[in-house]
Amino acid sequence: MNPIFIPSLLSQCCLLALASAALSPTAQAGNSVTDGSTLLVTSGYTSSLAGDYPLLASGGGSLLQTSVPLTFRTSGNNLFAARILDGGEMVLSGAALSTSGLQASGLDITAGLATLRGGLIATNGINSSAVAVRGDSQLTLADLALVTNGNQSVGIDMRGGTSVSYTHLRAHETAANL
Repeated sequence: MNPIFIPSLLSQCCLLALASAALSPTAQAGNSVTDGSTLLVTSGYTSSLAGDYPLLASGGGSLLQTSVPLTFRTSGNNLFAARILDGGEMVLSGAALSTSGLQASGLDITAGLATLRGGLIATNGINSSAVAVRGDSQLTLADLALVTNGNQSVGIDMRGGTSVSYTHLRAHETAANL
């Protein structure tokens, strides 16, 4: 006689959750542009989910911008409030980017362009950076405050062929040097 398996309500819910997760795309964002278009962001966003970036610009010609002060937050390890990849670009005016977690960055750029005018980038966590810049990237900061808190945390972490220009940059770090 073969045993009959009757799934419990809990098993059914777990299977449904796993199936739903498999169907959802990864690296989602509260505000994202990945198709070479321009997106004007009009509201802030908070997330604690891996791959769910409040701001994401990826791919050549993809431009994400703000024209009014807005707040974007993440809480959790290895998360970013704003992420730019592969030729994407962001122009943020008066934005507040904040992260809380290990190895988290307010702004993470890999082969992209970022211009931030006014606002604040704040991180709280071990080995975190207000701004992490990799590869052939360009970063322009004006009238911006950088605040980091946590052992081995830095204001700007640059690696690769990065170009940075800044005016009126205010940096306050509690555990490392800029």
